[in-house]
Amino acid sequence: MKTNKTVNVIAIAALAAMTAACGAGKTGGDEAGKPIGQAAKEEAKPVELTWYHVPTDGPVGDAFMQQYGEPIQRKYPNYSFQVLVNKEQNTLANMVMSKTSLDVMLASFASLQSVKENGLLSDMSDLVKKHNFDLSRIEAEPLEMMRKMEEGKLTSLPLYDLRLVLYYNKDLFDKFGVPYPKNGMTWGELLDVAKRMTRTEGGVSYRGFVTPPLTVVNANQRSLNYIDTKTNRSAIMTEDWKSHMETFIPFYTVPGYDATPETMNSANMMNMFLKEQTAAMFVAYNSFAATIKQNVPNWDAVSLPEMSDLRGVASQPYPVVLSIPSTSKHRDEAFLAIAQLLSDEVQKERAAKLGFLAPLKNPAVKSAFANDVVDWKGKNISAVTAQKSPSPISYSKYNAQGAAAIASAMLAVITGQKDVNTALREEDEKLNKTIETAEAANK
Repeated sequence: MKTNKTVNVIAIAALAAMTAACGAGKTGGDEAGKPIGQAAKEEAKPVELTWYHVPTDGPVGDAFMQQYGEPIQRKYPNYSFQVLVNKEQNTLANMVMSKTSLDVMLASFASLQSVKENGLLSDMSDLVKKHNFDLSRIEAEPLEMMRKMEEGKLTSLPLYDLRLVLYYNKDLFDKFGVPYPKNGMTWGELLDVAKRMTRTEGGVSYRGFVTPPLTVVNANQRSLNYIDTKTNRSAIMTEDWKSHMETFIPFYTVPGYDATPETMNSANMMNMFLKEQTAAMFVAYNSFAATIKQNVPNWDAVSLPEMSDLRGVASQPYPVVLSIPSTSKHRDEAFLAIAQLLSDEVQKERAAKLGFLAPLKNPAVKSAFANDVVDWKGKNISAVTAQKSPSPISYSKYNAQGAAAIASAMLAVITGQKDVNTALREEDEKLNKTIETAEAANK
């Protein structure tokens, strides 16, 4: 099997000096009553952890060491890493077939479904207890997501979160003399802004707001479920979902918007904002800032607009998580590595230098977000940090299909093909058929 080159372990001869420098600050104790990781540090036995990136663009080599390896080795210099990425010969399916022992697995919440289906998730609750890891330091919402996924078991811990924000092109607002959007606006208030920015001038069509419908469906600030987990049936044919759709459809039916299946294509909408720069506002995750900067020099961002009766609430939590696969031969060492990455020190550093939104409650860690990130220099950083995550929706392996069904219904209404009730009813029927077919195939 082809693997990425193993990262060399730091010389064991330097362990004593580094242990003295890194040993301050206890975070708990193991079953022998020693501080967390103390036994491993005393023995100083070299340990190679196999780290697996489920995302196919996971960092390797120096990039891996900067983000993950070096912060871990500060406390555990006897650790080294073999880094594998989910592509080529190292696909997840091949990992399962070859029974490769994996110790730490990084995945987005969406890709965690494939890990679950391959039987690689394992409960970490015993390690939390054994090493006195303080779960109360972590935001409740991502932990709730993890527990909902596996019937109350804690199979993953959040490393960082992604949050939707509203990016805008300042040059276009200046061109048309319209005030910039602000933090804390409601969707209704933003619609007024979008109307003012949608126009044709000099033969060029400008649109105030371009964002794929699926994005605003996934934002789901009301925590509406796509699937009834008790009956395993569609939960989209409701007045709440109808109201949600009717909040956003007007953005795409503003006079002069000219919504067609072609213009509503996700790639086209992104191109309008980034390349053509004929769109004033675009919703995307905070991690999209570098891409925005490369294309729209004069940009800024504000917090995701809010429901008028649900103030201060952000988009659905979308954590990137760390798990210890069921195949691991180094569960304790893997957990200690994860615990180190979730320490206040490392999380504050990652937030400040790399622009990762920490899942910790500590205000000092939260406030460090993007302080040293060039892409966010001079920008409205509070766009990312000002809001609180809503309660996560119930977990179902058909949630992605449910979200796609709502987005499809929205598109049918926006392009004038169907009314809201018809579009929802037909997508509800299709979704139930999809679930029935999948369940029958699994019997």
